[in-house]
Amino acid sequence: MQTKQNWLSTAINYHFTQTGMNTLIQQHFANVIAAPSDEQILAVGNALANLSDNLHLESAEITTRSTILSNN
Repeated sequence: MQTKQNWLSTAINYHFTQTGMNTLIQQHFANVIAAPSDEQILAVGNALANLSDNLHLESAEITTRSTILSNN
């Protein structure tokens, strides 16, 4: 059986903390490129964190959606 995987979408949810605060700040990006590299993800997250003096990138959650089609 042969299969074909079709990419549908990729989204990234960044998690930030602020100095002196116990809250988590999230920033969501939908419809990003199919397979961003770790370096690309961190570069965007760090650029976002640099927009504020007290913001620190904690992590990024990547969600990729795809379908697998059977070629029978």
